[in-house]
Amino acid sequence: MNLIKNLIYSKNINNHKVIHFFGIKIKIKNKKLTDYNLIVKRNLFPIKISIINNYKNPACHYSAFALDNAGDNILVASLQKSINMNLVNKFEFINEPVRDTLTDDDIYLINKCKAMIIGGGGLFLKDTNKNDISGWQFPISCEQIDKIKTPIYIFGVGYNRFRNQEDFDPIFKLNINKIVEKAKFVGIRNNGSIKALKTYLRDELKEKLKFHPCATTILSKIYKIPQIKEKPFVAVNCAFDREHLRYGEKKEEILNSIAKVIKKLSLDYEIRYYSHLSTDKNILPYFDKYQIDYSIVNLDTALTEQDFLRLYSTPKLVIGMRGHAQMIPFGCGTPILSIITHNKLTWFLEDINHPEWGGELLNENFETDMLNKAFYILNNQENVKCEIEAEKEKLYEIILNNYKNNIII
Repeated sequence: MNLIKNLIYSKNINNHKVIHFFGIKIKIKNKKLTDYNLIVKRNLFPIKISIINNYKNPACHYSAFALDNAGDNILVASLQKSINMNLVNKFEFINEPVRDTLTDDDIYLINKCKAMIIGGGGLFLKDTNKNDISGWQFPISCEQIDKIKTPIYIFGVGYNRFRNQEDFDPIFKLNINKIVEKAKFVGIRNNGSIKALKTYLRDELKEKLKFHPCATTILSKIYKIPQIKEKPFVAVNCAFDREHLRYGEKKEEILNSIAKVIKKLSLDYEIRYYSHLSTDKNILPYFDKYQIDYSIVNLDTALTEQDFLRLYSTPKLVIGMRGHAQMIPFGCGTPILSIITHNKLTWFLEDINHPEWGGELLNENFETDMLNKAFYILNNQENVKCEIEAEKEKLYEIILNNYKNNIII
């Protein structure tokens, strides 16, 4: 059994540090998580070496392995499955948390592997895992990048900087140039991110950035999607991380507008609120204010891949503010309507040639726009689903060709 795959770090819970190991929760009191992770790493090092030595094609995979962000889990699993789908010599993955500080032992382990894989997710963001080592979520230094001998593959990562968010620190420019130069393949999840990232790169490196969609956008190509018949319902998700950047100075007005849209939809459809993080529920007092009849579906728990596929393949429509509440249902073949507060949502809709499947939250006509679009999608399900499948097929071909032309083991 892969010990590393079953090692998942979680956040602070009731003043304890919690590690999940083979499904067992171990609580450690009064230790910094970074210190504890280093202790764990030192003890696991000989185990990892033994595992790698027994694998034919080991690959270190650095990604956001987490229990507290629902979409990250299916993202990681689907990426690994998509990579291995058409490989004769399939990778055997050693999962590593992308936000941990790297040590010399980590570099040694990476160089024992046949490949180092980074992604997917919106890793190019400065304030999640803020550090002065790289300036983005993966704290790998330029010196450490130089020491890596094994091929580096970056798949499905995104430029996740929010609108009006301060720019990256100077170290980011140095670091991204270094890792792009070193990497064998740099796959970026949308063309908007490619355009944004090019502004930080030296001219000779800009064309190394290639469009590589997130694996969640092709879930039905990777998994068998459950065929479950339910009473028609609309799934809704909102987000409240960095709410000052999402809502500006009109938070109350905006949240009332969202609630009014959902209230009108609730007259014809059951409403289920999909909570990816606990803070996502901050919209619910506004639902209550307008006496919306809804149920809550908590996704911030240890859900299986099949759980995600079931949850996002059954709605008639998913109205979502999170990227995961956009790409995952799309990948399952479910119609989407995005509440746009971040450029990544717009960029994805542009890449699939359907910008009309979203509405800008700060637009004056937001309520009317969203209602018109929602009812159009709900009343034209067959046509919309055909359009989803056509665009998904294009993304699938891009992903497969990237793997075929760039992975060599």
